[in-house]
Amino acid sequence: MIRLVILLIGLISPPYLKAEPALPKSLVLSYANHPAVIQYHLPVIKQAYEKLGIAVEFIILPFERDLMLIAKGATDGDVIRVLPRIQKYKNLITVGQPLDNVRFAIFCRIGKTCTSEILYNPENIILVGLNIDTFDFSTNWRAKVYKVGIFEKFYSLFKSKRFDYFVYVLTQSENYQHNFEDVNSFMLADSPAYHVLHKKYSFMQEQVSNAIKQVLVENDYPTYDSEK
Repeated sequence: MIRLVILLIGLISPPYLKAEPALPKSLVLSYANHPAVIQYHLPVIKQAYEKLGIAVEFIILPFERDLMLIAKGATDGDVIRVLPRIQKYKNLITVGQPLDNVRFAIFCRIGKTCTSEILYNPENIILVGLNIDTFDFSTNWRAKVYKVGIFEKFYSLFKSKRFDYFVYVLTQSENYQHNFEDVNSFMLADSPAYHVLHKKYSFMQEQVSNAIKQVLVENDYPTYDSEK
C-alpha cells in the first residue's frame, strides 16, 4: 500500500518539482590555437567552470573536426566559435552573449593586388583555415582555396612565398590588430562568436552563462552584444 501511494505521488507531482540533472563533474572542451583564444577566451571559460565546480580538459583540435566531434558527442563543447559555423549543427547550443566579435580578413603580400577582385580570379590560391563554404562571403569565389587546419602553419606557408593570400580571423578583444609583416588586407565579414556546448547540456546553459558574466565583471573584461 505504501509503495502504491509513493507511485501515485510521483505520477501527480507537477513538473516544476522534478529535480534538474546534476552538473557534470568534468567536461572536455576543444579550442583553436589562436592568440585571442589562448590569452583571453580560454581563461574566461576555465574560471567560469571553476565557479561551478566543473573540471575541464582543454584540447586543441583542427577546425574541421572541432564542432563535428561535439555534435557527435565525442567532446562536450568548444571555448569559442563563430555563429555561422555553430548554426550548421542541430546538436550544438550557444551559451549566453557573444564572448567576442570576429572579423574575417584577406591578407595579401605587399606588391600584390589587395581588393575583392582577387577572389574572382581562378588563378589565385588563398590559404584558409576552415571550410569557407559555411560563410556567405565565399558564395561567388572563383579563386582556389588551400585548407590548413592548424593556425601555426598559416604564416609560415605565407612566408615561404608559396602563397600570396590568406584568410585570417581578427578579434575585437584584440582591437582587430595583428603582428603580420609586409601585408595589406581587406575585410570580408564580421560575426559574433560564442561559447559552445552540446545540446545535452542545455539544462545548465543559464548557469554557465551567469558564471561567464561573473568572470567578465570580476576581471573588468568587455562584453559584446549581438543579435543572433
